[in-house]
Amino acid sequence: MKNLFLYYIKKRWIVLLIATFLTLLVSIVVMANSDIFRTYYNGSVSLNNTGIIYLSVVVAVFASLIPIYEFTFKMRKNSVDLFYSLPVKRYKLFLTKYLIGLLELFIIFTVSFIYVLIFVIISYNKNKEILITYGIQFNIIYYLPYYFSILAIGALLFTWVSFFYTRGNTVFDGLLLTALSVFVLMIAVWAFEYTLSIFKYHFGDEKYRYNSTFIYYTAYSPIVYITQVYERLVKGYNGASYWTSFIVMSCISIALIPLFLILNNNKKAEDTSDIVSEWYLYKLFIPVYIIGLYTIMPLNAFYLVIIPIVGYVAYVINNRHFKIKVSDLITLAASSGVGIILCVVLNNLLSR
Repeated sequence: MKNLFLYYIKKRWIVLLIATFLTLLVSIVVMANSDIFRTYYNGSVSLNNTGIIYLSVVVAVFASLIPIYEFTFKMRKNSVDLFYSLPVKRYKLFLTKYLIGLLELFIIFTVSFIYVLIFVIISYNKNKEILITYGIQFNIIYYLPYYFSILAIGALLFTWVSFFYTRGNTVFDGLLLTALSVFVLMIAVWAFEYTLSIFKYHFGDEKYRYNSTFIYYTAYSPIVYITQVYERLVKGYNGASYWTSFIVMSCISIALIPLFLILNNNKKAEDTSDIVSEWYLYKLFIPVYIIGLYTIMPLNAFYLVIIPIVGYVAYVINNRHFKIKVSDLITLAASSGVGIILCVVLNNLLSR
């Protein structure tokens, strides 16, 4: 495994160098056109841009793209046979590429982070006296824990994308499953909260109707949370809320690490281009989306028709044929029926 790891480092260093250099150029342009401090007509100054949001975007983008780059080999017949024939155990192959991907993420982000930090420090020193005069807090010390925190959370997003992308047997499957997985829990929580709020509102608890946290249940939520926390700490405010969703999504991502290695260790070369049959993928995602979308949508003829059509298309994509399995057809009909019933009931309660 060590030799394989070193082989990939030697093979990828040019691509890594180019990606790092281009990201650094973007960082230079972004920070050069950003006002770290905003000066007003009366001479007062406020902290405007810490650079933290930009850096978090860099992590989110590369944590999403690198797994696709690293694991596309298993989606193609001509490459999967070669990789699986290597004199190395399957889990070691995937672990090596997983670690290589994390190393690439670490290097690309670190270079841009160092530049942004230097840029921010220089800007701070130029405006230090004015900041002290107007009592503006700028806690540069928080950039250090932010660096380690965002890398750890970025590794979890990397794991999430790696897991669901490699569950696909084609590139399109991998991309679609990854996209569906990112928002599936959000849709489920949204539908649950909306349903509960309608019943609460109907029975007199009006304030609960507006207590929604569903947007924090996506694969990107931990990064958003960490960014909010340190953006506020650097500016001298309290940390962000919604830590419950942060813990939930982080725990799910951590649990995917061993599953990623175990399940890919059992994958065979002949699975490439085959139908995805695992129950927790299309078979679970499609009904959740159908029921969830029906629940949160208004009672409208367009939605009543379009949602099952989209669900059917999703099953067609999985089955690779317009004639889908009887079991899938039954699931499509059952989930659409449940969703329509919920839609009718909730809209009737809301109209009373």
